[in-house]
Amino acid sequence: MIAAQGFGRGSTGVLMIISDDFDVGSLRQSLAEDGIRFRVECFDDAANAIDHLKHRNFEIAGGLVILLDLDSALGGHEDLVAEIRKDRWLCRSVILVMSASGDRGRINAAYDQNVAGYIVKHATEEHNQNLVRLLRDYCAVVTLSGLPRR
Repeated sequence: MIAAQGFGRGSTGVLMIISDDFDVGSLRQSLAEDGIRFRVECFDDAANAIDHLKHRNFEIAGGLVILLDLDSALGGHEDLVAEIRKDRWLCRSVILVMSASGDRGRINAAYDQNVAGYIVKHATEEHNQNLVRLLRDYCAVVTLSGLPRR
């Protein structure tokens, strides 16, 4: 399951590309507990999520933060980051990646693709709450480039 969150006029969008239903459910619960209300859209795979963004008929005035799970069963995420970076409009997106792996080579490879952050995930409620606070605070503090209507 891939969940796209927060596509609201004038607000920052948060696109979560996570295939594990448990992870999606846990993050949704943490969002709700924190009082964050995002619209949720689900996609079959990462390509559909990116296609949706490329062919959208709405703007994301507040910019876009993409949370990408590198451990996703969907695979091919290095290609996905490269695809986003090549796109004329999506290249303005902030990409945060997460993985259970703390391998230095994998972390360096992610930063070589200009991701904004590498999050080593832990299967705890506290970790999800910290991640939600990070997204909330990041979107509240950082001024992002908007993505115009296509």
